[in-house]
Amino acid sequence: MEVVVGAHDFTAKENTQRRYRVKRIVKHHKYWERDESYDVMLLQLETSIEYYQYASPICFDSTTFANGTDCVSTGWGNIVCPYHIFASCALCFCN
Repeated sequence: MEVVVGAHDFTAKENTQRRYRVKRIVKHHKYWERDESYDVMLLQLETSIEYYQYASPICFDSTTFANGTDCVSTGWGNIVCPYHIFASCALCFCN
């Protein structure tokens, strides 16, 4: 298994992408495949990610934001609407 950083579109080979091999996978102990509860896991990489212009860490700190503050979330996965589920192969942004 590999982790790709710096990617925008999984269907294309982009010169911004770098790949890192996964050494170990740790699933959440309450993960249940039937309904995807606790669908999160930790990936230990064989080598550390070298950050650059197209890949940088996100920071989780004690910062709090006032209600109504615009925030951005990014990632790949399913986009769920009331009547459809769309699989995404390009990086999605939402506020």
